[in-house]
Amino acid sequence: MKILLLFLLSLAGLNAGSMPLASYLTAVESSNTVNALNAQIAAQAALQRSQVQSEGFLLNGELGYTDEKKSDRDALEYHISVEKRLFVGNSGAYTDAIRLSSKTQQTLQLNRLRNVVYEHYVNACALQEKAGLLKDAQERNVELTKLIDEGVQGGEFDRSALLRSELIVDELRLRIRDLESRYYEALQTLQLYTLTDEEPLCQDLPFSVDLQNDLEADSLLYRYLESEIAASSALKAFHGTPIKEVSVGVGYDNEMDLTRGIVFMQIPLTQGSRRESEREA
Repeated sequence: MKILLLFLLSLAGLNAGSMPLASYLTAVESSNTVNALNAQIAAQAALQRSQVQSEGFLLNGELGYTDEKKSDRDALEYHISVEKRLFVGNSGAYTDAIRLSSKTQQTLQLNRLRNVVYEHYVNACALQEKAGLLKDAQERNVELTKLIDEGVQGGEFDRSALLRSELIVDELRLRIRDLESRYYEALQTLQLYTLTDEEPLCQDLPFSVDLQNDLEADSLLYRYLESEIAASSALKAFHGTPIKEVSVGVGYDNEMDLTRGIVFMQIPLTQGSRRESEREA
């Protein structure tokens, strides 16, 4: 019983500071990399939505001489107005498609980062296992080199056998250093994407990966492309609206009447020959 207890305590000591694969994949969700990618996706979505969103208020002013209408050459006429452009096309479908596309793209980017973390986790565990096996081989060859050295001193072996054994030990040492360097490189990548300082546990690797049967229905990339096509179609339909924008404004014009303001509305005609030429181009 005492031996079993000591064995369990030794295993707990070996696994201290280790982190399983599931914890790594969960930690990706709150990493700075995901936050930066989500901010970039949100900025791109806001830029796309601006194509169907009206601008702010515009201040329009005009100033000129009235010498052709009055004898007084110093008289001025002016026109001041505040304008607001409004979109009347069906922009809701485009906005909804952009929102769905952004949400799907964020999930897609998160899964891509999880794949990177999964790949480096497996790579780090493989490098750790290889380095451990080579360390065992190095220890055995070090003991063998000591025995050969004693045999050389006793006249049982020649000097060349000792040199060959020492070269094997040096080669193993260099290979171990290379594996450890690659291991810590993979570990730094894991820590970069997960903001954790712990090393992988390397005891929970799956033996196989289940593939999805219906790739189109379950693929995030496929759904993302569908939402992109929907957004493109909605934007095309919006631009094809006969009257998609109207400008309304209020102002004051001293040439017309000194005591009244003006309220106006501008409705552009978008089905002319120039618009048709733009579509063809």
